Amino acid sequence: MRILVERGPFLESCRLAERVLPARTTDLSRVHVLVQAGGDTCTLHAAGAGLALRLGVPAEVEQPGQALLPARQALAILREAEADVLLLESAPGRVRVAGDEAEFDLASPDPSRLPLVEPFPGGACHRVAAADLGRALARTLFATGQSTNRYALHAVLGEIEADRVRLVATDNRRLAVAEVPAEAHGEDLPLARRLLPATALRLLAKLTASALGPVRILFGMRQAFFEAGRATLKTRYVEGGFPHWRKVLPGKAKHVVPVVVGPFLASARQAATVREREGGRLMLRFEPGRVLLESRKQGAGRARVRQSLPLSGAVVEVALNPRYLVELLAALEPESTLLFGVTGPGEPVVASDGDGYRHVLVPLRPAQRD
Repeated sequence: MRILVERGPFLESCRLAERVLPARTTDLSRVHVLVQAGGDTCTLHAAGAGLALRLGVPAEVEQPGQALLPARQALAILREAEADVLLLESAPGRVRVAGDEAEFDLASPDPSRLPLVEPFPGGACHRVAAADLGRALARTLFATGQSTNRYALHAVLGEIEADRVRLVATDNRRLAVAEVPAEAHGEDLPLARRLLPATALRLLAKLTASALGPVRILFGMRQAFFEAGRATLKTRYVEGGFPHWRKVLPGKAKHVVPVVVGPFLASARQAATVREREGGRLMLRFEPGRVLLESRKQGAGRARVRQSLPLSGAVVEVALNPRYLVELLAALEPESTLLFGVTGPGEPVVASDGDGYRHVLVPLRPAQRD
């Protein structure tokens, strides 16, 4: 194999592939990325525990072939190399990376030790806009939790219907539900409900950021497949249960407060600067014409931030975990409007964007007032 690659794009591709590899393994081939060159294309193949990635990268193929590239050593070389274009050349047991004034000779096992990652399966699938899927992933992944004896809260529930894809994440203190429109291509596509590993979806979010065209999705019998641009990602499902999330959705809130995300996030961050390190709480008091955000730290003081809002009617208060509120707001576009549904001090808060996204926050006990 002998190929020429642009350092920047190849570095980013290797970074994505390296995320798939296991952190610890006794199989040396599993800490390598398989580089396959043929015709006018070059493809990276990486496989880990239940996760595999096939990624096409720009390259000029002078001689077809394949080689195992030691991922972490290659990343270190690519980060420090000064040449814009690099040569990758393989020989039995070795792979050479060369630039203008530097070259690196690396040990490389037999490439047959690592199987190729198959492309996206043919046939029926669902298609969603890459931007929509990326937005849904950003709005749900942060709400995952730790696995329990009963539920796999470290996973994200994926639900596919005829015209939509739904992602659901929870840690038992908050619940994030995001829906995106989908088109079914082909026949015999049954409704599907599967638990997907958050690690795989975080990588998928990276892939959607640069994908051109729609993302193809297929929930197979034992694993899910995603095709985003020149990348195909496959992942095994997570075993375990998941909460009946529809049962915990509150009814209609008594007060629905529209807030612009950017200014509200800034106020929440300011108010949360003075709070207990553990068990902190942020008090929100909605009054006619404004909202008051307040937190405190014993022996240190308290913070109060006021923000004008177009409110009318009765005063309503609720205490929330400040980190949960900030993470929710930070996952949304600053210019977007969030509908904040508040009923009372002991009732869950339901935030929605009116376009398929809902987020439930469990309230905390209000702080005592001086």
